[in-house]
Amino acid sequence: MSGLHLDGIHKSFGDVDVLHELDLDVPDGTLLTLLGPSGSGKTTLLRIAAGLERPDRGRIGMDDRDVTDVPPARRNVAMVFQGFALFPHMTVAENIGFGLAARKTPRAEIRRRVEEAALLAGCQHLLDRRPGELSGGEQQRAALARGLARRPGVFLLDEPLSNLDAPVRAGMRADLMRLQRRIEGTMLYVTHDQAEALTMGDLVAVLDRGTVQQVGPPEELYRRPSNRLVATFLGTPGMNVLPAVVDGGQLRLGPFRLPLPRGVQPGPRVEVGIRPAAVRIGDPARGEPATVELVEVAGEDAYVHLRAGEIRVVAAVPARARPQAGDQARVAFDPDDVYVFDADTGATLGYPA
Repeated sequence: MSGLHLDGIHKSFGDVDVLHELDLDVPDGTLLTLLGPSGSGKTTLLRIAAGLERPDRGRIGMDDRDVTDVPPARRNVAMVFQGFALFPHMTVAENIGFGLAARKTPRAEIRRRVEEAALLAGCQHLLDRRPGELSGGEQQRAALARGLARRPGVFLLDEPLSNLDAPVRAGMRADLMRLQRRIEGTMLYVTHDQAEALTMGDLVAVLDRGTVQQVGPPEELYRRPSNRLVATFLGTPGMNVLPAVVDGGQLRLGPFRLPLPRGVQPGPRVEVGIRPAAVRIGDPARGEPATVELVEVAGEDAYVHLRAGEIRVVAAVPARARPQAGDQARVAFDPDDVYVFDADTGATLGYPA
């Protein structure tokens, strides 16, 4: 049971079920990002792994042993919180070594581990400063070094970069990935930022309402989502999901007609998913007439909001080739780029070719 293993975890607070018989494996040496909307149970799951909460049911495996009933101090785990949780009256060196000192570690060993951890986290030049003298990114490095000094078998990180400005966050993301590969550590990284989850994780798990919806490599979740929730949660801007009617061997979406993808049965009520990059506009020889309602420019890209009859979609196009609000355009969907979902359950029925 090297790594971290959560088996059948159930947790309720009063009448509210937060986690439902949840299973999750973080293999040894893997960085798994846990992604989900607010209230999905991410932080509760992390606190259970750390031993700060006890599950109502289920078992926790770590370092080849069952740690379900082991107190936090005796688990080989370090947790980095969203808030930096540094003691303001202590220097960075004292903050990093605080946990070791509390365990009566010899001073020479504390000093050696503090210097080693600070070097790994990139804050070795800050050891004599106090938290009030540091930027947000520097404080986060000190918090990471404090966890590293313990030499944990498992790292638990609860949205550790969410309080940082975007440029600092991007740099820290890259540094964290390099750090994880250098120490070959097992990390469970909680985030609500899907770009962060996809770029950082060896594996990504999507959590919703206390249940793991899908686990796998980032590209697999993006290209072959198991259900509508996973599909719409990943990607910027989000996937277009449109009500459709199965009409013989075709999908009918307002004025649009698409062939029914192979393997999709015509029985269930369906919805069609199309990523904005797969919406084609501007070709006068194909598609249906549409009106450009809104254009959002995001650097090199533009997101074009279109209405064709009762159908509204967003297309992603190069900013330099964007139309203007009020323009008329023709819109088409490539049949090879279409996802099909069961309208009742949300399960994915068909993928792009």
